[in-house]
Amino acid sequence: RNLHHSILDDLGLPMALRAFCREFQEVYCNIEVEHNISINDAELPADLEILIYRLVQESLNNIAKHSNAELVSLSLLCTEDSLELTVEDNGVGFDAAQALSSENWKKKQGKVGLGLRGMKERTELSGGRFVIHSREGEGTVLQAGWSAKLLNK
Repeated sequence: RNLHHSILDDLGLPMALRAFCREFQEVYCNIEVEHNISINDAELPADLEILIYRLVQESLNNIAKHSNAELVSLSLLCTEDSLELTVEDNGVGFDAAQALSSENWKKKQGKVGLGLRGMKERTELSGGRFVIHSREGEGTVLQAGWSAKLLNK
C-alpha cells in the first residue's frame, strides 16, 4: 500500500496527492501543507505517476522527521514544455551535498525509504532531473522535472 497507493488506480495522481497531503496534515498537525496540483491524469504514464507519488511521500516524511518546518508548499504543474514538481519547506535546512553523498550510510543502518540519493537516481532514470537546494537555517527546496516529450509515451 505504501509503495503503490490504490487511490492512484482509482482516482489518479492529483486526487492521490491531495489525499496524501490531507492524511499527512492529520498526523502532523503542526505542519501546514499548501498544494497547487495542476495536471491532467491523461498527461502522465503510470510509472511516472507512481514515481511522483513516492517522491512526494518521501519528501513530506523527511520534512516531518528532520526539518522542524511549519509550512510546506507542494506544486505539481504541467506546461507545454515540462512537468515540474516542487516541494519547499521553511524548516532548518541541511547540507544537501553532504546528505546526497552519505546515503549509503542509511542503507547500512537498515532504514526504509527511497532516501535522497534514491529519489535523485529514480528521477534521473525516468528521464527527469532532480535538484535539492538547502542550507542550514534556510529551509529546503526539492525540484524534479521532466520534459513534455517524456509524458505521452
